[in-house]
This record gives sequence, structure tokens and C-alpha cells, in this order.
Amino acid sequence: DPEQEQRRLIKSIIDFIKLVTLECPWLLILDDLHAIDASSLELFLQLGRQLPSMPVMVIGMYDDRRISASHPLTIALNELSRHPTYRHFPLRAWRESEVEEFLRDIWKQPIPQALVQRIYRHTQGTPFYVEQVAKSLVDEGSITMQAGQWRFPDARQLYLPESVQEVVGHRLRQLPAGAREILQCAAVLGSHFQLQTLQVMSGQPLETLLNSLDVVLERQLALVNAADRFRFRNSEIQQVLYSELPLSQRRMLHRQAGEALEQLSQPRSEQVATELAYHFRLARDWERAVRYALSAARQAQRAYANEDALQWCQRALEMAEQFDPQQQPQRIIQQGAAQQIMAEVLTLIGRYDEALQILETARAQLIETPKTSEYPWQWASLCRQTAYIHQRRGEYEEALTWVQHGLSQLDQKIPTLERARLYIIAGRIYHMQAQYQEAQAQLEQAREMARALEQPQIEADSLRALGAVWFQMSEYTRAHECNMQCLQIYERLQDRQGQAATLNNLGTIAWKRGDFPLALKYFEKALENHHNMGNRWGECATLNNRGLLFWMLGDYERALATHQASTEIRHELRDRQGLGLSYNNQGLLYRDLGRYYEAQGLHEQALEIAREVGDRWGEAYSLTLLGLVARDLGQPERAQEHLAQATSLWQTLRD
Repeated sequence: DPEQEQRRLIKSIIDFIKLVTLECPWLLILDDLHAIDASSLELFLQLGRQLPSMPVMVIGMYDDRRISASHPLTIALNELSRHPTYRHFPLRAWRESEVEEFLRDIWKQPIPQALVQRIYRHTQGTPFYVEQVAKSLVDEGSITMQAGQWRFPDARQLYLPESVQEVVGHRLRQLPAGAREILQCAAVLGSHFQLQTLQVMSGQPLETLLNSLDVVLERQLALVNAADRFRFRNSEIQQVLYSELPLSQRRMLHRQAGEALEQLSQPRSEQVATELAYHFRLARDWERAVRYALSAARQAQRAYANEDALQWCQRALEMAEQFDPQQQPQRIIQQGAAQQIMAEVLTLIGRYDEALQILETARAQLIETPKTSEYPWQWASLCRQTAYIHQRRGEYEEALTWVQHGLSQLDQKIPTLERARLYIIAGRIYHMQAQYQEAQAQLEQAREMARALEQPQIEADSLRALGAVWFQMSEYTRAHECNMQCLQIYERLQDRQGQAATLNNLGTIAWKRGDFPLALKYFEKALENHHNMGNRWGECATLNNRGLLFWMLGDYERALATHQASTEIRHELRDRQGLGLSYNNQGLLYRDLGRYYEAQGLHEQALEIAREVGDRWGEAYSLTLLGLVARDLGQPERAQEHLAQATSLWQTLRD
């Protein structure tokens, strides 16, 4: 997954810097931070957090006129400013003497004072403006080299552009036509560009392209970053080029950029989905723009970058509205895909009401669509997601109703993937209702169907769910067998997420069997896998179990540290339901330590969250724990009230 690879890459880069700077300190200089992209900003922020413990100095430069108080860079700098090693140095404009010194460095000889004064007064000492004016005067031939010496005209007769944008535009117009066309292509690609992409996009022979780039580099409009990689000398140059493009030409170049990136990234074009969605959107190629926006959303979803996933889905929905009327069936299918991803993400972070509303909209749109062969599984998929949300909220009868709605659209004589998934959902619901035989029947159907369809992933998922049922029935040997079987399948599929979840389950089984060292071993291995994948949700689940084991062993210090680590991740992920569970676990620990008021406060927070997200199981559990703490505090009436509410709710859930 590209997003998870990015997280691992950032960690690897920082680990590498830590290692090599043990022998030799580093100085890193980062320019144009106001134009930094999201991935680079994340690396910058992660590195900044580590700097106090590393022999590294980072100098970053940015134009504060181009960022607002809500700009991501501003937010990152505000966080980094809390570190004791952070320093902020506002840069002032140059004095006249400094302008003279700079011009002397360019032309390597004394400069007429009248020319220095004219440039200084015109530019007000703005460094980049001074530099561009000086180079423009050479480009246009106002300042010439004769007999090894620069010849300067009468300063009063010179025309100086009225703004930085004008002087940059003036310099660009002095370029040969071929070089200017290449720079226009590069400006559409962004602040950085690659030779291969530029060649495919422009369609020019390599030799012609290299000759044009030589002119660009000679005029210092762009710089070489690495082999075949370039960047604009300053973001102002790229912005002027882009802003001067007529709209029709801009759209054409964005299409060419998208098609070049698409061609060069095959067969894994999803790796550059964000760039492709951007270029095809500006080219008004809505079909491809939506397709790659959805690909970017799925990548963000797999990396648990939840807000990014939601934003990409929203863009896909908006762009799908631009489809031609005759593309209505395709529009509804694409919008349905975006809505399903949004619902999955919103469910993951506990925003159940919003997820249900989106699924309701998706079902209504699907009903309006002319029926195709894909309709039954699309409807069943929407019903499955709806059932899952009701399951998470403890609304089991409602969840089972939606399972039946989904199954009703599928041919019961033909094994299908969606049927197997619905059976797994049903099995988990019956498990939560303590109807273990029915749960096993549903999960066995899912397993048999997965085998018939040769779908080992679904077979492993059903085995893992079966293991959970056997575990709940205290049949630890059978639970262990199911988890070992699904672990083998996950290993064969190289499904590291499935492996980590199964290792977590095996740790819980070993714990219940009293083999605490083996349980810790499984938990540590699961944690390592989750961490290497960047799976923060999996880390939370395993940290939760690990903390409870330390609590059972009486190791309160490690238990508290583990639960606090889990709570921090839950906050980061905005996992409201999981956060309630973490609060209750910490409350159990504080109660054992005799810190009853702290325990009470945590259980009250957990209760508030459970009611907010509609988690009825969590509500019953929180009320139970509050009743026990109230009894410890000598509050019998309050204890009785909480326990009575909990008992009533537990009975409702059992019924």
C-alpha cells in the first residue's frame, strides 16, 4: 500500500539520519517551505520532533506572505516552536549597501552607484526581485559583456518591471520558443519535474529536449536536483508560467501530463493516483479524474489516513456530477463507490449516524439506476455495511434485518462472495448475542462458500470469527486450532494485517490458558507487525490486550503505560468507541490502585462516548463499572442506580 510504504519510508529516512549523524553532524537547508507538499511536510514534522536528540541542524526558509494561520506549514511550525532548539528569524529587505554587494557578486566588478540606487529604490531591497531584475537586464541585452568587462547603460534610461511577476514574465519572454514551451509543460507538472515525464508529455525528441533544458539551466530558471530530476529556481517562476497559460492550453497540458504519468506508471498507476486525479480534474476528463480520486481514497483508507480518504471521496462525488447525462448509470456507480468508502471510514471513526445517512443515499440512488447484472451484489454490499454499523452499535436485531435484506437480492443457489461476507456478519452478530450454535452455523456456511469460490481470504476471515466463538465458549483448544489454520492461510497470502490480528487472538488464548510468557510473546509479535505496517488500529487492539495482561499480573506500572499509549493512538485516530474502551480499561486499573475518583471520572467519560456513538454494549459495560466504583466510594444509592440501568441494558442486549 503506497501510503503505508510512505510511513515506513519516513521512519527509514529518520532512522538513517540518526545512524549516519552519529559519526558526522548534518546541516540540512530546505527552501520554499511555503510550497511544501503534504508528504514532505509530514517528513519535515517527524524529523523536527526528533531533532532535540540528534546532531542535526535544519534551516527552513519560506515566504510568510503565502501562508495563512490555517496553512499546514503554520500549524507544523507552531508545534515545532515548543521545542527548546527551535529558533525563528524573520528576514528583512536588503539595505542599499547589501544590494550593491549582491550585484557586485553577480557581475564581479564595481557597479555604477546610480544603477545600484535605481535597482534598490525600485525593488525596495527584496532579494528575489533584485536578482530577477539583474538577470533580466542581461537577458534583454541592456547590460552586455564587451572585451571581458560588463558595460552598464545610463540608469535613467532603463525600464524596470513594476513587480516580481512582471520581471519574471519579462525574463521568460526572452527565452527561445522551444525552451519556453518546455517550461510551460514543467509548470503544469509542478515545482519539481522529471526528464522522462517531460519528454513523454511534450513529445519532443530527447536531444531537442535536452538542448532546451540547457538554455533553461543556463538562465538559472531551473536547477538540477538529481539525475534526470529538476526543480524551478523559485516557485514564483513556476507560478508566473502557469498563470499566463490560456485556459484551453492549460487544460490540454494537464491532459498530456496525466496521460504521461499514466503511461509511465503502468502497471501500477494507483501509486500516483493523487497526481493523476489532480491533472485529469483540471483537464476536465471527469471519468478518469473520478477513477483516480477513488483510487487515492482507497489508498488513504488502507493507511488509516481517514480525513484524506473522506476528502478524496467528496471530490469524487463532486466530479461525478459533471458527467454527461448519457453517463448517468456510470455516474451512480462511481458515486456509490465513493459513498461506500466514506461509510466505511466514518464507521471506523465512530461517526455512525453520518455513515448510515450516506448508505441510505447510496441505496436510494441505486434504486433509480437501470437494473444491471451488478445490481444484486451492489445492493447486498450496501446492506452488509449497514448491518455492520448496527452491529457496532449493539442493535443486533436491526443488523440481522439488514443481513436478510442483502441476502434477499442474491441467488441462494449460487455461491457468491457477497453472500459469504453477509454470513460472516451474521455469525458475528449471533456471537455477540451469545447464540453460539447459530453463529457457528453462519460462519461454517461462509467458510464452505469461500472454499467453493476458492477465496482463501474469506475462508481465513470466517475461521478467525469461528475461533472467537470457540474462545467465548471457553473451548480454547478449538479456538487455538481455528486461529492456527487461518494464520497459515494469511501467511500463504502474505496478508500481514490478518497475521497480526490472528497473533493477537493467539495471545489472548494463551493468556486464558495461563501461559502468560507465550501470551506476551504473541502480543509483542502482533505489535511489531502492526507497527511495521503502520496499522495504528491494530496496535490499539493489541496494546489493549497487553495492558490487561499486565493488569492481571499485577504489573500496574507497565499496564498503565500500555493503556496510555493505546489511548493516545485512539485520540490520534479519532476512534471514539475505542477511546471509551481505553478509558474503561484505565479505570479498572485505577480502581485496583484505590484511586477511585480517577476511575470514576474515566468510566463517566467512557459512558458519555458510548451514548454519543450509540454503542449499547459499551454503555452497559460503563454503567456496570460505575456502579462498582460507586460502591467502593460508599455511594450505595448511586451504585444501585448504575447497576440497575446496566442490568436492564444487558437484558435488552441478551434478548
